[in-house]
Amino acid sequence: MERQKKQLIVLLIILVIAAAAFLALSKMPSESSENNKEEGYILNDLSADEVTDFVIADNDETLTLKKSGDEWKCEEYSDKEIDADKVTSILERLLPVKSENRIENVTDYSQYGLDGGKGSTEVKIKNGEKGCTISIGDYNSITSSYYCTVLEMDSATVYTLEGSFVNNIDITIDDIAAEETETEMTETEVAETE
Repeated sequence: MERQKKQLIVLLIILVIAAAAFLALSKMPSESSENNKEEGYILNDLSADEVTDFVIADNDETLTLKKSGDEWKCEEYSDKEIDADKVTSILERLLPVKSENRIENVTDYSQYGLDGGKGSTEVKIKNGEKGCTISIGDYNSITSSYYCTVLEMDSATVYTLEGSFVNNIDITIDDIAAEETETEMTETEVAETE
């Protein structure tokens, strides 16, 4: 009898341990749900070498870059030579454009700074018809992200963008212009060669 009690207690302990392990495993997220969480929402899945049109427009300046072959041209600064490597580097930091969060059924865009007011920024990244136009709104200091809408997606949905995305598009023509080489000799150099 004593022996049966010990066996019963051991079996109960094993049953409790197995039940606890089962519960712990069932609470763990599956590998596929972890992947979905990492991916978030894809706003633009182009790679840097696929982009043919890249526009950054804000209240201060607009840069409209178009790619022809391996060369980039800026419509607003047609006299400037554009460094293709610099543009590619910016695009590589931006793409693919992902969002971790979205807010659906939005009716009041002003609460996100997306009503087209002062300080608004728009980014277009395209290859022909494929691409997206992103309007960037207010910064949320709690989540360290910006609110945005995507023209080609559901208009009642607001997405969030990492702060690094906005930092990477804070560029001027000087940031993408090719370095100018001096081909003329200065007066001092001319005097020294004579």
